[in-house]
Amino acid sequence: MATYEYELQFLDTNGYQTSKRYVSQDLADYAAARAAADALLADVQNLTDAQVTRDRLTEVTFIAGAPAATSNVYERIDATLNLATEGKRANHKFPSPVAGAFSGNALDILATVWTDYEANFQATGDWTVSDGEVLDASDPTLKGKRVFTRGG
Repeated sequence: MATYEYELQFLDTNGYQTSKRYVSQDLADYAAARAAADALLADVQNLTDAQVTRDRLTEVTFIAGAPAATSNVYERIDATLNLATEGKRANHKFPSPVAGAFSGNALDILATVWTDYEANFQATGDWTVSDGEVLDASDPTLKGKRVFTRGG
């Protein structure tokens, strides 16, 4: 049995959006989860006058491990990424980075831990950033630094 999360995005006539997340009880597989999500969606659409613009169904998998003694999720990488679309950039934040990603407080854009990570978001990778765009393979990261945030 598996646990699934189901998220719905709502849009009102003012252009405002919000989302609502639901967590399943144990379900046998993805097909059972999709059927349960579709039934919940029908009930939600009957209950709301907003437009449900999208849904997301994901299996929740717990990963064993423990945080390093130096971890701090409020310490972040704040990087400016160069998108493959000419002249477009994206801001990217990453929580609790390892010390090897920095030279002082500047992001070392040539550090292996960073170049391996950013390769996931290039055309040859499997993921996208900034609304479905990929990074410029020749110059993916323009700059970055260590920042501390006050919350989540």
